[in-house]
Amino acid sequence: MVLNDNNAGIGTYPQPILSDIEFNDRGDLIMDFMDRAGHQFGLQNRKFLTNIATTLVADVISGDILIAGYNCNTGSYGIENNGSVNKAPPIMEVRKWQGIGW
Repeated sequence: MVLNDNNAGIGTYPQPILSDIEFNDRGDLIMDFMDRAGHQFGLQNRKFLTNIATTLVADVISGDILIAGYNCNTGSYGIENNGSVNKAPPIMEVRKWQGIGW
C-alpha cells in the first residue's frame, strides 16, 4: 500500500469476474472480465475496520477483454496471445506481451 498526496493508500488486488460473453460473426468467443476489487475498495473511501478517520484507500482497477478464436479445422477454441488469435496476424497494433501467458 502506497500513500499519495491526499493521504490515500493505493493498492491493486485484482479479482476478476467474468462479466460478459459474446460471439462474433466468425464464431469467436469474446469474454469481458471486470475487477471485483474496484467495487470493494472504490476511490478514496474510508479504510475498513480502522479507528483512523483520515486514512483513505483507493484501488487501481483492472479489467480485460479476451478473445478465444474458433478454429474451423479442429472445431476448438484458442485463446488470444500477444494480439494474435489462432496464429493470425493482429488486426490492430498491440503492445508486446499482451494476452494470457505473458
